[in-house]
Amino acid sequence: FGCRDTAEADIRVHPAPIAQFVASPAVGCTPLPVNLQDLTIGAVSMDWQFGDGASLAGGPGNVSHTFANTAPDPVTYAVRLVATSSFGCTDTAVVPVQVYPPVTAAFTLPAEVCSPATITLNDESIGATQWLWSMGDGNTLVGSTVTHTYTNTSNADVTYTVTLTTTSAYGCSRSVQHQVVVHPMPNAAFMALPFTMQYPAATVSITNNTASGPWSHAWTFGDGGTSAVEEPGGHTYGTWGTYTITLVVSANMCTDTARQDVVILPPLPVARFTGSGTGCAPLTVSFTNTSQGALAYQWDFGDGGTSIAVHPVYTYYTPGTYTVTLVATGIGGGTATAVKVDSVVVHPSATAYFILQPDHVVVPSQPVFTYNLSGNANGFVWDFGDGTFSNDLNPVHYYQQAGTYDVSLVANNEWNCPDTFALAAAVTAISAGEIDFPNAFTPGNSGPTDGVYDPRSFDNDYFFPKYSGVQEYHLQVFNRWGELVFETFDVKKGWDGYYRGRPAKQDVYAWKAYARFSTGEETRLSGDVTLLR
Repeated sequence: FGCRDTAEADIRVHPAPIAQFVASPAVGCTPLPVNLQDLTIGAVSMDWQFGDGASLAGGPGNVSHTFANTAPDPVTYAVRLVATSSFGCTDTAVVPVQVYPPVTAAFTLPAEVCSPATITLNDESIGATQWLWSMGDGNTLVGSTVTHTYTNTSNADVTYTVTLTTTSAYGCSRSVQHQVVVHPMPNAAFMALPFTMQYPAATVSITNNTASGPWSHAWTFGDGGTSAVEEPGGHTYGTWGTYTITLVVSANMCTDTARQDVVILPPLPVARFTGSGTGCAPLTVSFTNTSQGALAYQWDFGDGGTSIAVHPVYTYYTPGTYTVTLVATGIGGGTATAVKVDSVVVHPSATAYFILQPDHVVVPSQPVFTYNLSGNANGFVWDFGDGTFSNDLNPVHYYQQAGTYDVSLVANNEWNCPDTFALAAAVTAISAGEIDFPNAFTPGNSGPTDGVYDPRSFDNDYFFPKYSGVQEYHLQVFNRWGELVFETFDVKKGWDGYYRGRPAKQDVYAWKAYARFSTGEETRLSGDVTLLR
C-alpha cells in the first residue's frame, strides 16, 4: 500500500559534573593534615570519603582532613570525591594519600645531680633511626645511648635543658626536652693538729679547709662529740686512744666527706722509788716503788741482779758500790727510768777463822799457840773460855786451871763488819809437874836481853828449864865465888849469859831452883851449867 507514518520525540541530555581535586600534601608523616583543593566542575554537592572511615558531605569547596597512621609501615588512604550536579548527574575522583608510620621522642633525665655528674641517657623513642642530643651546655651528641658529664665549678645551681630530636627512616622527626639542675659539689677538707699527742695533752686544733659555699657542716670527733658549726676551732678528748674526726659537707643532695685520725698516746709513767743502804755484806735493802702510771717494773740492782717485783727486797753479797735503776713501763708501752747512782754501799765483812796448837796442854806452864787465819780484818777479840781475852793478832795463852775450854774469835774491820768463829772444847788443860835443866848453853853476843826466850827455838842462847805444870818458880845462878849472877821468879825468863850488862865469861856456874806444880807438888833442885862462848 505504500503507506507511511512518522512520529517524533525530544530527548534532553544533561551535562555531567567533572569531579576533580588535589591533595596537598599527598605524602607525609602521621599525623598528616591534608588540604583537599576542590577542582570539580558542574557539581552542586560533594561527598568526600577519606579512606580512613571518615566522610564529609557538603557543597563544593576545599576541605581538609588529618590522616593518622598507627601501623609500623606506611599506609595509603584512597580519598574519594563524588560530585553531583543539579540534574543528579555524578562523577567520582580518587586521589591516594600516603601516611608514614609514627615516630616519637622520649627519654628520662634525673631532675638534679651533683657536679661532676656523669649521666647516661637512653633513648626511649618509638620508630626512630636517628637521634640527635643537644645537651644544653653547647655539646651535641648522636646515638641511641649517650654519656655526658656536667661540671659546675660555681657555688650556685646551674640548670641545663637537654633536647632529643629523633628521625625515622621516612624522615619523620620529633623532639622532646627535659631539664637537669646541676648542684655544685662541696670538697670537704680540714686539718686537725697535732696528729699525735701524749696524754694529758688532748686538745686538737681544727682548721676547716673546705672552699666557701652554701654548705652545711656536720662534724663528728670520734668520741661521741659532734658539731654543726663551720669552724669548730678545737676539740678536747677525755682520755687516750685513736679517734677519727669526720667532716660531712653538704648542700641539697650533694655531700662530701673528709676524715682524719688523731692519736692520743697513753701517758708516760713516772718512775720513782726510795731505798738505799750502807752496810756489811750480805746487805739486804728494801725498795719502795713510788712510781705513777705504770703497769710493769724492771729493777737492775747494779750487781747483775734484777727483779720485776713492785717493792723488791734484795740482798747484796759482794762488797762494792752499786747504782740502782728502775724502768717503769706504762699503759701504752712507754717507759720512764729512775736511777740512783751509788745508792748502795756494801762493805766487806770480816771472816773469822783460826786454828790452835796444841789442843792438850799442861797448866799453867804449857802455852796454847793461836794461828789467826781471818780475812778482811784488822781488829780481834779472843775469848779463851777461862775469863781471859786478848786483842792480839796471834796471842799465846796459858791456862791456869785444868779443864776443857771453848775458844772464840771475833774478827772486825774498819767498817765494823765483824764475824765470829768459835771452837767448842778447843783446848783441854790438865794438871802435871815436871822440870829439867840443861848442863850447858851458848849465849849470843848481841847484848843483854830481858831473858824472855822462845821455847820452840833451836837456839841455845838461854839457860832455862824444860818444864810443865809449873805454877811457882825461883831460879838462882852463882859463879864459882858464890856471887849471884842471875835470878828470876818467872819460868818464862832464862839467863842470857850476861852479868851487869857485860858478857859473863866462859865458865861453870852453879844454880839452884824451886818449883811448885799444878798438881800441888813442890821440888827443889840444884846443879851446875857450863857457859860456852
